[in-house]
Amino acid sequence: MDNIQKVLIKAGRKDLAQEYYTKIALVKKAADIKIRPAGKGMLDIDGKDGPMRVVIKSKNVEFYDLRYPHTPDGQQISSYYVKTLLKDEDELKRRGLDLQGGVDSWKVPANSMRKVFEFIKKQG
Repeated sequence: MDNIQKVLIKAGRKDLAQEYYTKIALVKKAADIKIRPAGKGMLDIDGKDGPMRVVIKSKNVEFYDLRYPHTPDGQQISSYYVKTLLKDEDELKRRGLDLQGGVDSWKVPANSMRKVFEFIKKQG
């Protein structure tokens, strides 16, 4: 138990002490996770505001934000069936892909989506 937790408990805020401990534990865990280099089935691309990773797993394409090391591939943003992306290929190559409407930086620009489609086709 660190000093901040002791102060919170002494002030009668055991609930905050536990929340503080949980957040610190998550931060320490994230600090131990190292982003691995892109390997087979992976492609690093430029997102709107930073690096992203695309991972192809079976019939799915997963998108990760490499700025946040929640996993060795970064923070997972979203996942799509390959066939769903291919169905809208022409449109996505023109305008890009918004991975989550509420987070402005989680957009894949059109030039990066063109790379994603090339990668999907190479993966077979």
